[in-house]
Amino acid sequence: STSYGPEGMNKLIALDAGKSIISNNSLDILKNLDLIHPISKLILYFSASQEINLGDSTGFIILFVSELLKQAFDLLKEGYHISEIIDGFSEAGKLTLDLIETLNTVRLTDFFNLKIMSSLMSLIIGKSIQGLENFLAPQIAYACTKTLSSSKKKISVNDIRVIKVLGGSFEQIKTINGTIVLRDTEGRIKKKKKQFF
Repeated sequence: STSYGPEGMNKLIALDAGKSIISNNSLDILKNLDLIHPISKLILYFSASQEINLGDSTGFIILFVSELLKQAFDLLKEGYHISEIIDGFSEAGKLTLDLIETLNTVRLTDFFNLKIMSSLMSLIIGKSIQGLENFLAPQIAYACTKTLSSSKKKISVNDIRVIKVLGGSFEQIKTINGTIVLRDTEGRIKKKKKQFF
């Protein structure tokens, strides 16, 4: 729990090969531990699934599941049967899903509205790239809307290519619709200036 949140501390993990990793990412920490117990392997699976599906909140999943297990252990010590605890968790899960359905949600209906797409993208990338979301979100939103059509409403990362050019900075990022060829032009003419007569 000390690596969780914006003030989470880094952990130094010594690996078998003599290498070491410094990270405060909960999933990275769990992946590099030798897990033997099936429950710890399940927690790793839940955390990895969260990372794949949502890209974030792996630390929350680990803390939440750990707290549920701690509460279940306390109930066992008080004399509750395992089936009673499972029934209680199942009922709590149903109540939680019912509560989630009542919450206000935003449904994206206009996939081609750059302003809405940009604001959603800034929420998504703001946690991982703090400070650059206002610059990168419009670029990403533009790239996403260019891959969509009236019949295709799903954005695929396979439709967007990221080309890295050495020596550039984030202010030089450009989103273009087309193909990039990383080589010089053929022939002697490199530029053409506009001529006024």
